[in-house]
Amino acid sequence: MKYDVVGSFLAPDALLEAKENLKSGKIDNRVYAEALDKAVAELVERQIEHGLSAVSSGEIRRTYWDRDFYFGLEGIVRERFDSGRVYQQAETFEDLPRVTGPVNYNPRHPFFKDFAFLHAAAAGRALARQTIPSPVDLYSLLQELAVEFHDFIYRDSERMAADIAEAYRLTILRFYELGCRDLQLDDTVIGRLLDPAVTREMEQGGTDILKLHESIVGILAAATRGLPADMRVSLYISAGTDVVPRWYAKRSVYALMPKIFSIPSIQAYYLPFELGNMDSLDVLESVPAGKEIVLGLLEAHSPYPEKTERVGEMVARARRIAPGADFSISPAGGFKLSSFLLRGLSYPDQWNKIDSLAALAAAI
Repeated sequence: MKYDVVGSFLAPDALLEAKENLKSGKIDNRVYAEALDKAVAELVERQIEHGLSAVSSGEIRRTYWDRDFYFGLEGIVRERFDSGRVYQQAETFEDLPRVTGPVNYNPRHPFFKDFAFLHAAAAGRALARQTIPSPVDLYSLLQELAVEFHDFIYRDSERMAADIAEAYRLTILRFYELGCRDLQLDDTVIGRLLDPAVTREMEQGGTDILKLHESIVGILAAATRGLPADMRVSLYISAGTDVVPRWYAKRSVYALMPKIFSIPSIQAYYLPFELGNMDSLDVLESVPAGKEIVLGLLEAHSPYPEKTERVGEMVARARRIAPGADFSISPAGGFKLSSFLLRGLSYPDQWNKIDSLAALAAAI
């Protein structure tokens, strides 16, 4: 059986030290950039050594998993809040995106340079995988910020959705021109919407859930339409900090996942599950034949190995539910999370975890 990973990695100690030295003024930005390049090159070598057929830069260049990408688009600027109070229900960030004009493709997006480095480091030995936040996450964030900060650049949400989708589509095409054949969209909105409590609260607030589903599917389809046939686009669906979505919510009248699986331009889905929760696999009933499904069955932030038989049972059930799908296994999430120190995961642990994953895949 094949195995894969979501694509975010813990940074090595040398890079963490360099970051602290940059903050304290011991080194300048040029030296830190060199440390970043060295860390990415080392990361690529490690991924290839541990048998991964697609390698990423691990998101170790990013301050935020999502906002660094948003700040590179035209029409969005970084606004820094160093003092005062920000009134919002969500977690307050020091850097917030502010829409100053129509969201548009930026031919000088800094991620292009980063990908070119990754592609060169892979040197044809593995696919260079680019990971970026889902356009649905950007759409959701800008809608929230428009309400919180009275930002009315976009009074028409449909126009905003169309602009975001087109900016993404052109960006993906540019990645393709640079050699990318494997692009992953990381989404946290879809996973949260599978929670009945969340959808109920949104309905009570006046949201038309079915119309929202239509917008989500439309954005993803438009952002990935017309791509070259050899460009693999995947979607990683998590529930944010909780990681594993409430998959059983598909049984409600608001069944979102069949619509997500039906998007023809998305070939693969990375789906995290709770190991042992067999009923949650029923969400796979609507997976069309030929789609790739990467089952996230290993705890990404525990250094301890999973039991082969439990993983095997989940895989066997998944195959029975969706016999036409192409299955792989992976950790449930990326290795890079802000809480990793509390969970006891170290830099070497992530490589041991991949070795454990490879052994499980070989045994199934």
